Amino acid sequence: MNVNEEALNDYLEVVFGFLDDGYIPLRGFAESTDNSQSSNHTLWVENTPQGYQHALTFAGYCNNNQQACYCIPGLVNEKGHAKADEVIQMGVLLVDLDHGDINAKLAHAAKYVGTPSMVVESGGKTDLGQPKLHLYWKLSEAADHEDITRLVALRHLLAQKIGADTHFQSAHQPIRIAGSIHHKTEASAVHIKQHNKLEYHLCDLDEAIEEMPSLDGITVPDTTDFCNFNEVEAHISIGELLDMKVRSGGQDDVTRFESMCRVIGHFVRQAFKYEISEQQCWQSIVRHNENNLIPSWSIDRLRQTTEGIKRKHIEHNPVAPNFLSMQPPSANMVVNDSMQWPDPEPLHSHSEKKVSGYPLHCLPNILQEAAKEVARFVKVDAASPAVIGLSVAALAIGKSAKIEERPGLFHHPALFHTLIAASGERKSPPFKLMTKPLEEWIQRQLGDYQHRIAEINNKNEVLDSMLVGLKKQASNAKCSEQERQYLIQKMADEECTKQELPPHPRMFTSDSTEERLFQRMHERGGDYSVLSGEGRPIFDSIMGKYSGASRTGDAIYLAGISGDTITRDRVGNDSGPEDRMIIDPCLNVCVMVQPDKYMEAARHPTLRESGALARIWPVWLPSLVGSRIEEKGEKGLDAEQLQPYESWVKKFLDAKNNDGEGSESCHIVSLSPEAQELRRQWHNSVEVQMAEGCSFNDVKDIASKAISATVKAALVLHLVKYPEHINSESSVLSVETWKQAQALGQYHLDEAIRVQRNVGEVCDDSAMVKIIHWAQTSNKPEFSIRELSQSGPRPRMNQQDAKVVLDEMIEMSWLRMLPPLPGKRVNRYQVNPKCSQM
Repeated sequence: MNVNEEALNDYLEVVFGFLDDGYIPLRGFAESTDNSQSSNHTLWVENTPQGYQHALTFAGYCNNNQQACYCIPGLVNEKGHAKADEVIQMGVLLVDLDHGDINAKLAHAAKYVGTPSMVVESGGKTDLGQPKLHLYWKLSEAADHEDITRLVALRHLLAQKIGADTHFQSAHQPIRIAGSIHHKTEASAVHIKQHNKLEYHLCDLDEAIEEMPSLDGITVPDTTDFCNFNEVEAHISIGELLDMKVRSGGQDDVTRFESMCRVIGHFVRQAFKYEISEQQCWQSIVRHNENNLIPSWSIDRLRQTTEGIKRKHIEHNPVAPNFLSMQPPSANMVVNDSMQWPDPEPLHSHSEKKVSGYPLHCLPNILQEAAKEVARFVKVDAASPAVIGLSVAALAIGKSAKIEERPGLFHHPALFHTLIAASGERKSPPFKLMTKPLEEWIQRQLGDYQHRIAEINNKNEVLDSMLVGLKKQASNAKCSEQERQYLIQKMADEECTKQELPPHPRMFTSDSTEERLFQRMHERGGDYSVLSGEGRPIFDSIMGKYSGASRTGDAIYLAGISGDTITRDRVGNDSGPEDRMIIDPCLNVCVMVQPDKYMEAARHPTLRESGALARIWPVWLPSLVGSRIEEKGEKGLDAEQLQPYESWVKKFLDAKNNDGEGSESCHIVSLSPEAQELRRQWHNSVEVQMAEGCSFNDVKDIASKAISATVKAALVLHLVKYPEHINSESSVLSVETWKQAQALGQYHLDEAIRVQRNVGEVCDDSAMVKIIHWAQTSNKPEFSIRELSQSGPRPRMNQQDAKVVLDEMIEMSWLRMLPPLPGKRVNRYQVNPKCSQM
């Protein structure tokens, strides 16, 4: 059994990939009884790709010597040093599940802490026969210095609460490396069971682990000893500390953690002795943090440490009555309830983030009129039916035409449109009306399709009977060799006259897995579409919900829209292996989806890296809720306004169907010289803006796809305007049509960039207003981040995003922060009563 290089590299990337320069301490331990006399080995490798190769070599050496390969999950500064206090950075919270009901412990940890970033099967098994697991939660930023103390304490507390191995109380405790080999009994792989690209803030993990209940049957002892300021080495007097500036990184004779714990303890003791008031105690702590720590601690961390030290002081000293209830005031200097609330600041204006309305005027008249009529009747923004109509037109054209962007560079009209709208925004009605001619055409084809299927089946059965007779003649011993060769050739000729069953006339799906989508595309020669008024399942599929751990389902979409050849080679089933190829695919996608699902996809790092997001033309539809008033005697749907559009769709589908699926006939559209020059100038303009330091540098993946997508849209506009061209071999796209296509492409480029840049901006007006409304209607004048993320307004925010929004609301005086409840470490947020007047 050999070391798994891919798993080892993935493991090192999760544990060390984003840490700074330093050395990874590796350990090789003898673990089998037969090898008990083997000496242990150590190696320090640099935290670089070259160092990872050295780690791979070391793991192979350990395997050859039947040794376990371990690492300390943190960096040290120098080779030969790996004590606990010499670990300078750590990047993961981890826990070792080595006994009991492993599955129950994993489920409990995932429920309360979050899905682990990585789950590793360590190679051993419990008495219950379950694989032993190592769980890792990757931090969003490296833990160093005093944060390492905090991290180690947290992983010990987590181990206690779920019944895991509690030996990980030291930063230098080693752990097996995934990809290596376990040798305790028979050789078994240490492999990665799950790899989820998730990161967590240390403060969120702290809160989650502190608040999580213990697994049934487990009692956890007190865990606040690490906050005990009395145990901090007193080589510097408190007087010196009160005046001393303490920098991060251990640059001074004392760390920020040591200094702050002693200073907090000093002021807590003064308050206990009635030398200062409770308010003065907290104000002094806050002031020292701001003036003496470089950089200062966050208020959350300051409050948590203060509460921990206060609890320890109460444990070891007689408690004065007023000290039991001492609670520090909020971060915004709200030191008592008598202070008056300031007026909440008005909402920020985000109007500058909006782009201009959808350029309906750029579409051909038959699309414009149909979109306007559907928008009027359904009472939605015209962009909704317009985009759907454009996608249906692209589907109808499919592989029957392609456009030459530059000499030798051709495209079929494959586009990916996403309409983003919340629930209640009437997504289904415009989809139903704009896809109606497509569904009617399919229904009309079904009769001929069934008759054609029966005809081919009967013909093939007759041929099979003939072949049986010919085979019988050829196998007769009296048959001469010449006759036999003749019969074999005749059988081959007859076999070739067999017909394959035609594909079903439906050329689109509204919900499909990646594998089934490939099959449907293959059946139709790669010419297919995904159309859905409810796109959540589609985005789930693209994000890999049905593709297994650590996989996404975007490959078929990437290839189908780019026109790249797709192959599939599988072992198959009883029918034999499956060998399929789609050359020059043309996949059109148009879905409507709620904002939360699109934002989830837009934040998915793999989709951004793969280019899947860059190929989407999103349109964030404006909300018309509250203004969709029906007038008395209002006119119903005017079918005549839709008739030209519907006729065009059916005409193109008929033309494509009459040519026969898979026909070599394909109409070629080229750009006129004037259009080609405008395309070139726009391409160069966008390219220049993608350079380092320029306006499109952060979205160059999106900008780089804009020109080709616009060329595809131009092909659709051209053939909708001039449908008669489809009957000729070629045609030329005019400069006027190009200008319309470029205006449309510019809109989609601007919108795609705006949406992507706003993905990380969780502090928008709607989020803040929803939180206030939720708090007021739920009768929650006070709440925690956990309450907000678990039961707050939808779409639910994770704790990281919620913290950003709540901090903004504090700045605007919509909220203020309150200290934790007695015995808790979680801060509360109080709503400004004046918000009810807004």
